Amino acid sequence: MTNIQEDILAELTKVISNEERQVLGSIFASAKFAGVISPSQAALIARVKGLNLEETMISLLPFAKCYADPPISEYRVGVVGLGKSGALYFGFNMEFQGEELNATVHGEQAAIINAWNHGEENLEALALNAAPCGHCRQFLYETNKGGEIKMLVTGEPSRRLDDLLPAAFGPEDLGVAAALMVPQKHKLSRNKSNGSLNNLMEQTIETAKESYAPYSKGYAAVGARTKTGEIYTGRYAENAAFNPSLAPLTATLVSLRLNDVPLKEIQEILLVETPSLIKHQRQFEQLLTSVFKNVQTKINVGFETLQDKEIPIDQMAL
Repeated sequence: MTNIQEDILAELTKVISNEERQVLGSIFASAKFAGVISPSQAALIARVKGLNLEETMISLLPFAKCYADPPISEYRVGVVGLGKSGALYFGFNMEFQGEELNATVHGEQAAIINAWNHGEENLEALALNAAPCGHCRQFLYETNKGGEIKMLVTGEPSRRLDDLLPAAFGPEDLGVAAALMVPQKHKLSRNKSNGSLNNLMEQTIETAKESYAPYSKGYAAVGARTKTGEIYTGRYAENAAFNPSLAPLTATLVSLRLNDVPLKEIQEILLVETPSLIKHQRQFEQLLTSVFKNVQTKINVGFETLQDKEIPIDQMAL
């Protein structure tokens, strides 16, 4: 049993109602559970709890917190997001010992990545135990309809994000019409002379095509393959304020955490990126070294530079 499973089981023992405990237990015990609660499951949980959906989201925060991994602050954060589909998405914080603090993944960021990975085009509400920090407010504002997200803070009246971030700075201030979570498909290609295309490479490139980098055009993704062949990917997510941008490796680590995949099970990891005014490889290598420092397993690490067909070759940063 993993630490996440142990923590969820501990939270379940605090549930007084047998029916509620059985419903939650059946959802969380599923081998396919990865921090996503379907609309029908959310409705069932709300019914057995006798709560409305927003109250149910707040009640699920302790379970989302089970995924948190903060070895530096030891301050665990759980977040529950509501997608347009009606599904609920867990978010949590992750810190990386031996790495700079700005590599930290905030709980709100993880919830966005989780929802984005499952095809959501925006979040309608976000449940939290405390008001989001300024970093997260800026990150959330970049998302599609971000200013309209209803913030459900425990013990406080609900407020929209734009109430918490007045006179916000966003994509439109830099002349960008795009928004994070809006579907995109960039025309990226691979140099065929670099060898054959395997499943990991193919899936990671497809993920990079859907990354969000309207400011640098540095489209990128990271893919990880386990010893048993499962592949998990994460894509780059930029922000108009630059610093809240989320690196592709951290997005992949969020996916691995959601699926409760131990790092020792990773056999191969790959970064793909387009030439641009920024470069992901240095940060990728540094964070990878910190994350896998104490993992007793050999990992094959790969890099691949893609061509962005939307930008003429002579305008690419090489």
